Amino acid sequence: MFHTTQASETHFEEAPSPAINPELRSKITRAAVKLAKSVGYATLGTVESLLDSNRKFYFMEMNTRIQVEHPLTETITGFNLVDLQFRIASGERLNIAQKDVVLNGWAIEFRINAEDVQSNFASSLGYVKSIRFPQGNKIRIDTVIIPETEIKSWLDSMLAKLIVYGQIRDEAIKRACRALKHFQVKGIKTKLPFCKAILENEKFVNGDYDTSFIDSQPPKNLVFKEKEENFMEALLAVYLILKGVESVSYPRNQHRPVGSKQTDASFVAQFITRDFIKRKISPIMETKKSNKLVALDADGNTFEFEIKKSFEFYHQKQKVNFELVDEVGGNTLLCFNGLRYPVEVASQKLNKYEIQINGVSYFFRLKPTFR
Repeated sequence: MFHTTQASETHFEEAPSPAINPELRSKITRAAVKLAKSVGYATLGTVESLLDSNRKFYFMEMNTRIQVEHPLTETITGFNLVDLQFRIASGERLNIAQKDVVLNGWAIEFRINAEDVQSNFASSLGYVKSIRFPQGNKIRIDTVIIPETEIKSWLDSMLAKLIVYGQIRDEAIKRACRALKHFQVKGIKTKLPFCKAILENEKFVNGDYDTSFIDSQPPKNLVFKEKEENFMEALLAVYLILKGVESVSYPRNQHRPVGSKQTDASFVAQFITRDFIKRKISPIMETKKSNKLVALDADGNTFEFEIKKSFEFYHQKQKVNFELVDEVGGNTLLCFNGLRYPVEVASQKLNKYEIQINGVSYFFRLKPTFR
């Protein structure tokens, strides 16, 4: 088993470890059994070791309890560890020898926490408005979270564990990608975008990583980027600026010119962001004569939209297949080019919006300017 950490926190684990071969695994196993026998240990426990770059292992600690990552062992061995621990505690003798423990296939576990990855994994507090778990063969979810569960600062931030299985590692990775795509949480921020980014990281895919993996990654690599994310940002910003023109509030320090009407103002939507990936669109300019809105994003891409009817968008003379759909259960979906993305307006204060597309936050404000 291999797991990686950041800021003293474990994010994901996989078993068996891609860092060791069968010979080394057998050697580590024998050392663990010898350790347990030397202290007369007679119940379930976990021996942990560290492996250096020279493939030498060193004892780290022994946990005399069920581990958070126990589903991995259960998945690839077929043994129910919780059941076995109860049997041991009730005085039963287990008819299992070390030779009966055979590893079959590959398992990956992600810890889905209520954390804001874009704010250095800070806790995300509040209520879970809705939650949708992935389903399917060889996918396991361990959780006690239900809608309206309150996430508090003095409780562990873990919402669920996602465990996937594959006959080989590549199959497990692909199943994890599909499962995360269908894992949706509304109301708080989670590590879902981070988990998706890990599965696309070249070092992880190649199994060439260690416990410094997360800290060594540039921030932009820690948040998943949708294929056409820039365009979706621009599209949603244009939609929200049009929708918000009638309800926009005027800041106290910005007075409406004498004799002007609210319709005399154009509005600039500027993405203001506190996150390290600097995902912003600035500005959006309204051109009344041509009914066009131009969005310039942080990467220098320009998106020009023509509004022929209310919320009917054209880009490069092609109609954009775009709509926001409210699903049963309170989810809002951005339907774009046949794909469906969960979208949430997470907060709105004095013309400042925080929107989330697939769990990634974008910040912008509506700013009235007068002609």
